[in-house]
Amino acid sequence: MPLDELLRRNEARPRADHVSEEYIRSSWKRFHHVMFRPLNPEDPNGNLLKRMIADPYVRVTSVRGESDVFACNFTREAFLEGRWNTRTINARGL
Repeated sequence: MPLDELLRRNEARPRADHVSEEYIRSSWKRFHHVMFRPLNPEDPNGNLLKRMIADPYVRVTSVRGESDVFACNFTREAFLEGRWNTRTINARGL
């Protein structure tokens, strides 16, 4: 996703939900090649969002005010029971 689109979406959010522009710019600079990449349903490894949703040790919630942004966090059970796999390891607000 282009940086200007992220900044535009941030400006459209209610003031209480704004993210620091400096944070957006620095995150985009470091991670735009993987973090803001659209999901590809044709991916031979399957759709990442669908894999996260299917994992019982990952909680997926939509981000308020966004139609296509989701937060993925490992569950308390994953933490307490040591249920670590590639999805739970990466589900830290992804």
